[in-house]
Amino acid sequence: MDNRSMVIKAFVLFLLAVVSPLTTWAAHKVESHIPVNEITIDGDIGDWEDVPTLYLEESLRVVGLSHDDTSLYIMFRFGDSRLAEHLIRRGAILWVNGDGKKKNKNDAFGVRYAGSQEIADEIHSQGPASDHEVRTDRSSDGGGWSPPQDLVAMRAEPGELVVIRDGVKDVITDFDPSRFHAASTYIDGVFAYELRLPIDEIGGRVAETPASEPRELAIGIQVGGLTEAEKELIQKTMLERRSSMGGSGGMDGRPSGGGGGRPSGGMGGKGGMGGSGGGGLRSGGHGGSRPQLDPEIEWLIVTLPPAVN
Repeated sequence: MDNRSMVIKAFVLFLLAVVSPLTTWAAHKVESHIPVNEITIDGDIGDWEDVPTLYLEESLRVVGLSHDDTSLYIMFRFGDSRLAEHLIRRGAILWVNGDGKKKNKNDAFGVRYAGSQEIADEIHSQGPASDHEVRTDRSSDGGGWSPPQDLVAMRAEPGELVVIRDGVKDVITDFDPSRFHAASTYIDGVFAYELRLPIDEIGGRVAETPASEPRELAIGIQVGGLTEAEKELIQKTMLERRSSMGGSGGMDGRPSGGGGGRPSGGMGGKGGMGGSGGGGLRSGGHGGSRPQLDPEIEWLIVTLPPAVN
């Protein structure tokens, strides 16, 4: 086997390692709550004061879940601006399984949201992101290489909510307040995201069960995630470019940050303001790492108590 073939083979093996999860996070069991006051999807988390929240220690996010007879409301917040950089690049995907199982087989149903233009402006004002993935905005080797248009189109756009059904993406920019809706804000160092999902769009048993009965679903949070088709496209593009460069250069996407640091400041661990838990700045871990092609999905097994009498 010549050196060129050995380099390509080694790179293929490396890609397989990159797209494999590095950690396994246990699923969290949580109960959604019927809101005392109406939740308005505007990025203002004041509506969530009466809704219990869950602090996810692995990812330093605070998550709240609420529902009524027709819609599921999801809020998550964090204080790590480096995590927001990942969101701006590829968005956060919420994979939703209407049968309550921890799987998103064939990209059955999910929504991707990168955040509002306000979030993008805030991130850009803090300086350029250290983007180590395959570049979609410029050539990094000076050799005149330009990425294919379908790769460029994968970059998440501020304000867009992308609904994924069986791997097919539907972009929503004009939100219907009673259907799919998303909003985000940045206030005092905290990034806050809110989404509304129509339960009947999710499918599975949760959509078939009357709101007068208990229902269950699973939500997988994946920051910087990709659909199966997008992962295949990136791998193909990286291999082609690697081959054309003769095995030189580096576009690994391998995490380079250190071990998980301690959170400091930000949102309180149980949903309160202040304290040293929940959503604080983090050194190392995901905050100081290069984004993976297939970051870990953090699953929540969610019970929806009856929403009507």
